[in-house]
Amino acid sequence: MPHAFANHAPMSVATLTVLFLVVGCGGDPEPPRWPGLGPGERLELEPFDHTLVLTSAQVELLEPVELDGRLVARRGFPRVTARSVLVGPANPDHPHGVLWLVRSAESMTDGSQRLEVVPAPIQLAFRRLHLRLRRSLQDLAAAASAGRMPATQLARL
Repeated sequence: MPHAFANHAPMSVATLTVLFLVVGCGGDPEPPRWPGLGPGERLELEPFDHTLVLTSAQVELLEPVELDGRLVARRGFPRVTARSVLVGPANPDHPHGVLWLVRSAESMTDGSQRLEVVPAPIQLAFRRLHLRLRRSLQDLAAAASAGRMPATQLARL
């Protein structure tokens, strides 16, 4: 039976939006304005304590994930433990972003970590997530043609 990464389907538009816009959330009474959101659009999120919201620089420290779910987090990556959830933006090595549950984490002598991860549902990462978009099908089609959204996701709308 193939591992979960062998047939990993692209994430939903909402999940990708969260991964591109994720930034640590403070205790501000007024939700912050996220880059890329238009007028009347909102993103409010509250990660669980076991969720590590990664920056682009931290995602760059992750080697590409193998089909068996193993990868190396290079020196400088925050220490994680089993049952942590990693969330981060897309990059060339991780084109669908990072939304993984850590099954095991082993510290190496050179300061790196060997991780075993599986795709995680977004419900494991966030205690509360509210996303309100005002986009038309034409807006989504334009994003797909500009390369900002895979056409396979547009076909599922």
